[in-house]
Amino acid sequence: MNAISKYLLLLSVLLTYNVLNAQEDAMLPLVLDGLDPVLLIEGVEAYGEEDLIATDGHYQYRFASAENLQLFNAAKSRYGIQNEFCPVVPGVGVNPAMYALHQGEIYLFAGAGCVTTFKANPESFVATN
Repeated sequence: MNAISKYLLLLSVLLTYNVLNAQEDAMLPLVLDGLDPVLLIEGVEAYGEEDLIATDGHYQYRFASAENLQLFNAAKSRYGIQNEFCPVVPGVGVNPAMYALHQGEIYLFAGAGCVTTFKANPESFVATN
């Protein structure tokens, strides 16, 4: 196999890998019904654009501006979802559309009743540092 053939083979493998990763990211659930998490933390409910997308391995996020997308990518732990399971019903999965804010962090819940319970006394469900 000559150098050009090796190069083309490597390029093909890399392109296939990128396409497969993009397909996996597209299959992740849209979180927060498409609300921009950067703005949400600031107290603004604004929907993100379909072409301004980032993922964190669990969810797909949308952003209202390229600047917010950049902020998210630089600090995913700050702007991303803080929990994997419902804080009100431990061990139960979450609904990516059921959320609440607490002290500038976004939490997801199993259902609307869990959101209501959490909002009544968030400190009992969130570990404080």
